[in-house]
Amino acid sequence: MRELRNVVEQAAVLAPGDTIREADLHLPRGQEKGAAAALPAAAAGFADAKRQATEDFERSYLLRALRQHGGNISRTAEAIGMVRQSLQQKIRELGLRSEDWSEGS
Repeated sequence: MRELRNVVEQAAVLAPGDTIREADLHLPRGQEKGAAAALPAAAAGFADAKRQATEDFERSYLLRALRQHGGNISRTAEAIGMVRQSLQQKIRELGLRSEDWSEGS
């Protein structure tokens, strides 16, 4: 799951435009075809899969927004329509650190 999350985060940050295309996904060799079929974990129920997908989306979305605004929490919160304190809470919930959205990442 971590590997998939990294692939999706990378695609969200590096993909040109607002849409992630198949070409933007840099999957490990041998997993290009049929990867979508492997997304829902057989052992996980719908609620768990949905929770994980939501968390992955939130993480990617916030990282991209923070990078676009140079890590400035107030400007990022304003740009995405959140209250600054709510954004700070979400950052804590997701375990994000400034190193995650800094220039070097």
